[in-house]
Amino acid sequence: MALRTWWFDQRLLTLLESVSWYEVDRSDVLAAKRHALKKNGAGLEPGHTRKAYPLLTGSWKGVEADLEEPGWWESLLASGFDPGSPVVWLAEGLLMYLEGKSVASLLSTISRLSSQNSALLTMSLTESMLNRLSGVRSPRAELIATWKFGCPTDPTDYFAALGWEVESISTRADMATALKLDPEICQKSPSASPGGGTLFIVAAPLAPSTEAI
Repeated sequence: MALRTWWFDQRLLTLLESVSWYEVDRSDVLAAKRHALKKNGAGLEPGHTRKAYPLLTGSWKGVEADLEEPGWWESLLASGFDPGSPVVWLAEGLLMYLEGKSVASLLSTISRLSSQNSALLTMSLTESMLNRLSGVRSPRAELIATWKFGCPTDPTDYFAALGWEVESISTRADMATALKLDPEICQKSPSASPGGGTLFIVAAPLAPSTEAI
């Protein structure tokens, strides 16, 4: 989890100050997040430098929508999202909880909402890892049972069919090497097993478009 957090944070920190942040989630999840942020002294508006955790983005808006429901993107547009401006889509710890058809629909939709110089940062279990874990007894068995989607070990063609050009793929082992950490930390992880594990993907839209969906 620490490696995952580092990977996403490093790619976002240089972008935050000049962008608007839209967080799309279910209404109950957003309510819980707002409560937790305020309880811990976080600022949800720019300029709150005296807050324990000041907002680092240009602005923040919670967009109430279910990503598995058709037309979820309409709520995003209604919140002020501009598909004509470059956007960085961040999907961390999400895809594995969606059905395969919902993942395909989501990736295709956000590709059509992405203008030139946009990007997607995401992570996904591989299908082979998901299959291996489904029959393993584990303290996390209840959580693993909720995972539904796994991508191919090489997701290039899969993402291309949905409008994305994969620019880079990293594994936990790659990140451990980049951070000069002991490789031991990955040896007990399915990520180190043949056939893939968790992939961290940077992609760009193949055919940027601002046309209405």
